This record gives sequence, structure tokens and C-alpha cells, in this order.
Amino acid sequence: MVHTHFVWSHGGNQVFLCGDFTGWIRYHQMVTVEGSLTTFMTICDLPPGLHKFKFFVDGVWRIDEMQPIVEDEYGVNNVVVVEQPALIPQIYSINDGQSIMHIDGYNGRNHADGASPSGSVPNELEVEITGDDIETTTRRLFKHFSTYKVYDLIPDSGKVFALDDNMTVEEAFLVMHEEGVAVAPLWNAANIQISGVLTASDFIMFLIEVLFY
Repeated sequence: MVHTHFVWSHGGNQVFLCGDFTGWIRYHQMVTVEGSLTTFMTICDLPPGLHKFKFFVDGVWRIDEMQPIVEDEYGVNNVVVVEQPALIPQIYSINDGQSIMHIDGYNGRNHADGASPSGSVPNELEVEITGDDIETTTRRLFKHFSTYKVYDLIPDSGKVFALDDNMTVEEAFLVMHEEGVAVAPLWNAANIQISGVLTASDFIMFLIEVLFY
């Protein structure tokens, strides 16, 4: 079984998850992500393969159009493909004299139980990672992510700029090349607003039109 995350980010008072993995008769209640009133999540253990599902939001069946969708004779549903996870090594080699990294589920008692008769750290220490450990770590990550804004990810040396939409194509290309960016917003000074976004693909399409039309 594979821990699979489901997220509904379109609000609601009560949100449930239902799918072929519940027989379409049982509902998994989703909980709000800390720091958000509109995002709900839940975790289900699913076997590898393709699974169809829907959200039951405030008494109404809903699909998330931002997630993969499949339509067949049974209607329209969201779909998720669960892949077989890579095997997680269960044995970690620890050389004498090295400090032991903290691992969820590993504590001093485990260390003492696994010590050699001489009191030294054994060369091999078995650490079992359970599904509960993975779920606990996942919830910690979500809690940590919810305490920050996207703005916090911008490095201190990051640059934010916009191109005047009256610039020539040559000028815009040179600026984006020198700054090393593939996407830049276009600023319309007359309307005091962003008028569009210029990407590297736009330059390619422009060259194709010039060369072949």
C-alpha cells in the first residue's frame, strides 16, 4: 500500500473523499490544512494502479478541474495513478566515532538496546520506518509549509522586474538574456497594470513567423 495525498483547495464547510478504493460507498473526511480556510487534505493507503475519485463538498459531488480527469461510461471523475514506491533501505551503516542522525521513531532507548556488549556503537543498526512515521513526518512538513508565504522563498539576491511593453523585440530579448530569465511580465505605463507575459517561446514563435511566412 502507498500513502497517497488528496487535496481539495476550493473551499467548503465539509469535504469528503470518495472513490473506487472506498467502493464508492465510504467517505474519507478531509481536514483543513493549518493556516488555510479553503484547502482540505487527507491521506489514504492505496495499492499501485489507477484510481478514480470525487469530492463530496457540502452535499454536492464535485471534481477538481485542476487535477487529472477521466470521462467514461460511468461519468466524469478525477483520477490518480499510484506508482510502486522504491524500496526503502532498512539497515543504516554507522561507523564507530560518528554521530547518529536523529530519525523519527529512533530514540535513546533504541540506541541502548542496539549497543554492543562493549558499549560501542554497532556497525549496523536496524531502523524500521513505519507508515505512521511517514504520515507524522508528512503532517509536520505541511504544518511547516503553512506557516510561510511564497514571498519567503525569494532569495535575498533575487530580482523582480518588468519590461515596458513599448520596448522593441530586440531590447526585450537582450534584457532577458542578460538577466538569465525565461519569463518576464510586460508593464503598460499608460494603464498602470501588467498587460501580459513574455516568454522564451514567444521569441521562437516570432522567429518562425519571420522565417517562414
